[in-house]
Amino acid sequence: MFNGEIFRYVKEPIMARPGDYVRIYFLNVGPNLISTFHIVGIIWDFAYWQGHPDNVFVGGQSVLAGPTDSWVVEFRVPPEEGDYAIVSHAFGTTDRGAVGILRVKKDARVEPIIKAEGPTYTSDEMANIKKEVIRVVAPFEPGTEDVDVPAVFNEKTKEVVVRIKGNSFYPKVIDIVEGTKVKWINEDVFTYAQGEFAGIHNVQVVKGPEQFTSPLLLHAQSYEHVFTKPGEYDYICTPHPYMKAIVRVRPKPINLSGPIAMFLSIVALAVAVFVIMTNNKRR
Repeated sequence: MFNGEIFRYVKEPIMARPGDYVRIYFLNVGPNLISTFHIVGIIWDFAYWQGHPDNVFVGGQSVLAGPTDSWVVEFRVPPEEGDYAIVSHAFGTTDRGAVGILRVKKDARVEPIIKAEGPTYTSDEMANIKKEVIRVVAPFEPGTEDVDVPAVFNEKTKEVVVRIKGNSFYPKVIDIVEGTKVKWINEDVFTYAQGEFAGIHNVQVVKGPEQFTSPLLLHAQSYEHVFTKPGEYDYICTPHPYMKAIVRVRPKPINLSGPIAMFLSIVALAVAVFVIMTNNKRR
């Protein structure tokens, strides 16, 4: 995305006039993907790597930026009016929201400075936005079920493993039968520091029929818990509360074999005999 919202500059294009001189500060915040910043139909006058005036490139149509890499690009807007697409030529990010429009019109109302701050919403506005959402793709918490399909296990499964890796729980949603043991294993390797950036994790239930908190887990350490009460358990990682996941616990199915099955069969037979006798008396 660009500046905090997918398709932000498609819904609200950046306005310019033919002949305007434009300077863009471009930073790839990462944390992992490479970006190739490009405006279709535009040739840079100058491109400054890391914004340093001595690191100047003349001409060109794109700049390559690794995570945390930055460029300042300058160009003169062409005389042709129309829409110029702003993209990353690493197009895997473009179709996920990293696309915008530079709209060129002679009578455009131009903002001299367009800041990088993302949009802000009140709690009511955010609640209304969530009502309209039809699909959620989130790296650190469950998305909609077409994205994060719940992993469903039957009563024959005695243990389910949830792996913690990349500051996320996998699977993010599990559906189990009461009495099932869940085992969390921390697969993150960097556990040499403390705080936000460390790979130390735990499991803390914040909502559900019962609450519990595991110890902090280093690499390859694990924690187990047997769920004995049906219901839905929302849990997080305490050092990284944006890490969220769900455990859904179903009641055990009724076992209809053995003495119980025999008893029910006898009851059903007795009811059938009673119905037959009643009908014969009415005749």
